[in-house]
Amino acid sequence: MNITEIPFNHFMGIRKTEGDSPYLLELDDLPAYRNHMNTIHAAAQLALAEASSAEYLLRTFKNVDADVRVVVRRVQAKFKNLVKGKIFSKAFTPPDEIERFSEVFGSKGMAIIGVRVDIVNGESVVAMSSLIEWFIQKPKKTGNQ
Repeated sequence: MNITEIPFNHFMGIRKTEGDSPYLLELDDLPAYRNHMNTIHAAAQLALAEASSAEYLLRTFKNVDADVRVVVRRVQAKFKNLVKGKIFSKAFTPPDEIERFSEVFGSKGMAIIGVRVDIVNGESVVAMSSLIEWFIQKPKKTGNQ
């Protein structure tokens, strides 16, 4: 799956960063993304954070069955600085949480995992820090399987 090809992400113009960038995804500063203060709207930042958390999970769990059910369960966000210009994302989940998720998912067929995402400007100043929590479930087997 290519996260940037999901219709909403494509509509927003969310792109993968190129080259040796330390960032996952990026979003241009367009007039349509501005708020009443002429800075990047919170909703645009949240859209980039959600897409980035999904991209991070795809990169972390490369061999996951394409039929798994993956849905956002909860979002927590703290807006730290106003931001103008192109924005970028960084994502991270501590290794112990990845291990815990893998164990629970392997034994129960479903689990929850959180991905921390920072939205930054071109100088790496954090505009927003978030935690995107995902519910992931293996496909249910039908009588024919």
